[in-house]
Amino acid sequence: MSIKVKKKAPLIFAIGGAKGGVGKSLVCSNLSIQFAQEGMKVAVLDLDFGAANLHTIFGLSKPKQGWAEYFEDPSQNLKTFLTPTKQKDLYLLPASGFVAEMADLEYSEKVDLISKIKDLPVDIVFLDLGAGSSKDMVDFFTIADYKILVSTSEPTALMNNFEFVKNVLYRSLKRIYRHQPKLLPLLNEFKKHSGATIQKLIDSLAENDEWQSEHVQALCNELSIYIVFNQIRKIEEAETALRLKKVCQKQLNIELQYPGFVFYNEAVAACVQKMLPISLVLPQSITSRIFRRIAHHLIEDSKLAKKDSQLLSIAWSHLDQDFKKNKAEAKKRLLLRD
Repeated sequence: MSIKVKKKAPLIFAIGGAKGGVGKSLVCSNLSIQFAQEGMKVAVLDLDFGAANLHTIFGLSKPKQGWAEYFEDPSQNLKTFLTPTKQKDLYLLPASGFVAEMADLEYSEKVDLISKIKDLPVDIVFLDLGAGSSKDMVDFFTIADYKILVSTSEPTALMNNFEFVKNVLYRSLKRIYRHQPKLLPLLNEFKKHSGATIQKLIDSLAENDEWQSEHVQALCNELSIYIVFNQIRKIEEAETALRLKKVCQKQLNIELQYPGFVFYNEAVAACVQKMLPISLVLPQSITSRIFRRIAHHLIEDSKLAKKDSQLLSIAWSHLDQDFKKNKAEAKKRLLLRD
């Protein structure tokens, strides 16, 4: 009698952010390419249904199939709708146009879809999420093995991403305690008030149930969220990363992790015009090398269980050199243009 071995589920990377226009699709497309170039089979799912653009970034102006076709018959296998890209072993499930069915998924539909995502026959799945902190986007973010936020240094982006992290924590706790009505009012109070801290929630829980308070603290310690700062123009802007880190530590007891910083590069926009990610057009550019390094850091961080301080110090050690190389490349492009 043959024994069936259960297929290992793919690693899931969710690329999210509370603010639009910060470069989530840029980060998603380039990171996915880096993993595919390392010999892994990768699927990218465009879940930004309000402003889907991954298909154009990958040079697919009119995808033949995607989420709209899938929702005509959701019983179908998700892999049927994956489209090959110009990068070997990298496939895309596009979302061109508005997909009404994804505007508000029923709970059972979301559970079924998540199950199908985890059953895809690939090594890695990237979820490119829509901007904002909607329930569905937060839920897709929380199921990922690697939760990656993309932000710029703008104050509004930082504030919005703090609220996003808070919503992730709230949704995670609510899922655990949804059958414990005595705890739900405390959770709702935590979400409702901007000044509420997770420590206050833990202290309130401790008054009634010491074990539950320890459980919440453990969840905060285990909740690993990475943040990639994008479109940085000056080294000083990277220092704003520390502000977001401190407020998340103080109010949420969560340590943000920093795998790398991506500087503004006008060559990125030129590559978008060519409908290809910079990692394919200019693989030796400093931007492509930064994405390659981020991909390596993410995997090594998982293997070695690096602490946040180590990961931040590694990213910080490259900051000055990356800035100078990015500036040199920009100057060279300007000279060639003249």
